[in-house]
Parts: sequence; structure tokens; C-alpha cells
Amino acid sequence: MQLITEAAKEGVDLIHTFVYAKGPDDRYVDRVIDVVEKNGGEVCLVLLRCDIDELSRRVTGESRRAIAGKVVTPDMLRSLHEQYGLTSPFPGRESLVIENTGFPAPDTAELIIDHYRLVRTAAGV
Repeated sequence: MQLITEAAKEGVDLIHTFVYAKGPDDRYVDRVIDVVEKNGGEVCLVLLRCDIDELSRRVTGESRRAIAGKVVTPDMLRSLHEQYGLTSPFPGRESLVIENTGFPAPDTAELIIDHYRLVRTAAGV
């Protein structure tokens, strides 16, 4: 939270990614929004949705196994999707929702940049 606070204070753009679980993560997201906005920043929420079969294929990738705590099996993925509202936008705030099954990451980024009218820099966004 300190990193997010300092970035907002200094006007540094920050991309924070995680899988939002409706209910259990609400307090955390509220806290992030509060910290950013109290320190002069702006929060732009994006929900990426992907077909569960495609997600099941992606989670078995070797690169995920190297990171502790990552979902690495289709059964674990399906269980988490059933247990938490992993396809739900955060309530009470605008969220850009993108269906990105089979959609290249750079194209997804372009949709986000255009929707929120983000400024492009030499380094990308």
C-alpha cells in the first residue's frame, strides 16, 4: 500500500494487476481507491474476461509454475471461479470490461489506453 500511496503522491502512473474476488477483496480495493484519490491520483478499473476453457489452457503454462501461489491447474481455476465472483466488476465504480479470449495483449492495452484517454509515452503508456 505504501508503494501505491507514494506513486499517487508523486504523480507516477502505476498498473496494479490482480484477480478480484467479489466480496473478499472489496475492502482492499476500497482502500486502494481511497489511498490513490486522497493523494491526487486516479483509479481506472479494468476487468479482463476470458473463456474458462482458454483460461484452463493458460494456467497450465510452465511460466506459472515458477511463481508460488499461482493457479496452475484447471480444477483449481474452476473451483475459484465457482467460489468467488471472478468475472464480476467492482461494484459502484466504472469498470472497463474487455472480453479478451483470443485477443492479443497489445490490442487489449490499446483498448484500455483509448477508453481512459491515457497518455502514451516513449516507454509505452
